Amino acid sequence: MDAGTDGLIIPDISDILDSVDYRLQDPDTGPVSEQHAENFTDHKKRKAWGGSASQHRPEPRCDFAPNRNTITAMPGFRVISVWKKSPMGKRLSQIKDSEDMPHFFADAVASMIRSVIGDNPAAGGWVLTVPPPRRHKERNFATVTAIEIAGLLGIRFVSLAKAHKLGRVNAEYTLAHPVPDEPNIIIFDDIVTTGSTLCSMHRLLKPFGKNLAFFAGIKNHS
Repeated sequence: MDAGTDGLIIPDISDILDSVDYRLQDPDTGPVSEQHAENFTDHKKRKAWGGSASQHRPEPRCDFAPNRNTITAMPGFRVISVWKKSPMGKRLSQIKDSEDMPHFFADAVASMIRSVIGDNPAAGGWVLTVPPPRRHKERNFATVTAIEIAGLLGIRFVSLAKAHKLGRVNAEYTLAHPVPDEPNIIIFDDIVTTGSTLCSMHRLLKPFGKNLAFFAGIKNHS
């Protein structure tokens, strides 16, 4: 067992993570392979996902390969991710625009969460939330996915935070709703690049003395 700087106890889970089945089959095209993947260099870029020099870089992708889960140290906490970006596979914008991907993400992330916190989160006083969307959209991928993850885990989804500006860096969040009575809060984000939004959620929620656990779908950084 390892205690983070914020008191969160994180077990040594490398053996557990390697054994979890994440249903790694692309819902649109079947198993992802280099033979069917599009060329990594021939598509538009996204500034938010590619860094300051992203105008010269192709848009990141993910091939949903197995055994690419990671634990990333952030200031005061850690983030467990199911997948990592890759040179081949689906573009991140393509993933977020897909109607089927929330189901695919939810199954995999729910399996990951159970492997870490136990098979019955509903018995442990857990709730699940996400960083707030930066723009008002009818359909927000992270929120749709998080609601489905919560349903699979048998716990409540709560929308806790609201954003005060569009940017990810040094995002300013305040409470949109009262902090729940449950002692444990899972914070989920679909794609993590700098980790700034999760850091903002950590700053917002840490003063309330809750047990915080951070999970992500795709780690979009080295």
